[in-house]
Amino acid sequence: MTTTATNTREPSIRRTTSSKNQTTTASPPTAGEVVLQALRAGTGALREAERQVRVGDPKGVTRMRVAIRQLRSTLRGFSRILDRQATRPVCAELAWLGRQLGEENDTQTTLKELKRQHDALPSELIVGPVVDDARPQLDQLAVRSSQTTQATLDSDRYAALRQELDWLPADPPFTERAARPAAEELPKSIAKALRTLDRHLVAAQALPAGTERDQALHEARKADKQLRYVIDVATPVVGKPARRLGRQAKKLQDLLGDYQDAIVTRPLLQELGSAASVKGHPTSTYYLVDALEHVRTDRVLEKLPRRLRGLYDEAAWLPNAASLQYDPGTSAAPRGPGAGAETHQKCPKVTPSRASSITATEIESVVLPAGELDGHQPLVRHQHDLGDRGVGDDGCGRQRVGRHIAPCP
Repeated sequence: MTTTATNTREPSIRRTTSSKNQTTTASPPTAGEVVLQALRAGTGALREAERQVRVGDPKGVTRMRVAIRQLRSTLRGFSRILDRQATRPVCAELAWLGRQLGEENDTQTTLKELKRQHDALPSELIVGPVVDDARPQLDQLAVRSSQTTQATLDSDRYAALRQELDWLPADPPFTERAARPAAEELPKSIAKALRTLDRHLVAAQALPAGTERDQALHEARKADKQLRYVIDVATPVVGKPARRLGRQAKKLQDLLGDYQDAIVTRPLLQELGSAASVKGHPTSTYYLVDALEHVRTDRVLEKLPRRLRGLYDEAAWLPNAASLQYDPGTSAAPRGPGAGAETHQKCPKVTPSRASSITATEIESVVLPAGELDGHQPLVRHQHDLGDRGVGDDGCGRQRVGRHIAPCP
């Protein structure tokens, strides 16, 4: 393959000789050498994760998706060092592979989250055979997604991608910048990845609550992952500033990951609730878990400005950091259409992280009108202090569990 610059050579060695001994000192690495090492590590991790998937390791799919993201982040995040025209087709095929494995990964995530929520809820709030109702549908999804994964790994398209990935470390398409000192060049790649994240955050900040903002935050999360992987590659060379910035990027990734997990889980909870309703089984527990996931997204949006201030503060040393546009001092409104400021001032105290210690009387302010689940409408919460009167009817045709109100089963 023709590249825009001659490939970098192995690190040069400088020898100094004295009468008593000889010392050998490696010269500082070039940007190309550091990125090449990352490519070799990434392709090796992908092959190992594939082996784990094929032998049935339950964590294999997750590890393979992580390896895919790391490789894509290396190829895209270091476009100053790797010729983008040469790497773009490989990135597209890696994106396809990630989508094929995504269904199984999302199903595994939802299974884990539903079980965690179910196990954490107090027994008095679990109404009906929730796990037994959910298991057949979730098992069916798991089988289907596993079949998709196996068919993908056995396909000619994946075999061709593996050949391309074997070629990359052997003949990397370096640009002329690859020969520059890594300590000078790699911070520019970090700055470029941060600018990409910044654009997605600005886009999300301008959107009202809803599907478009959810997708914008998902894109911001993916951009933050790329930033984090670029930082990981550069940290051994750049040192402490990159390490501190990487910690902030990881915290942001975890926070936005909570948001995305809730967004993925809620539609499935609604489907499971609808299926239970058809069988004549109670649905209130599905509503409650759905409400907790809704609270989870609100909590993320409340914490987001502070988390982003930490990230942007640690990025001040990067080139052109002053040109970033996102304002961490403001946040997107966590409420959907029709929700007012008065409602937001008193958020429910229940969060999934402390669900194991809650009682029925701690679940407050969650109102779920009858018919809402089957219609796939957004949840609406109002401020009703109904006291601690246990299960009953509030006079509006809704069932109450402590301070939680849900449709009658």
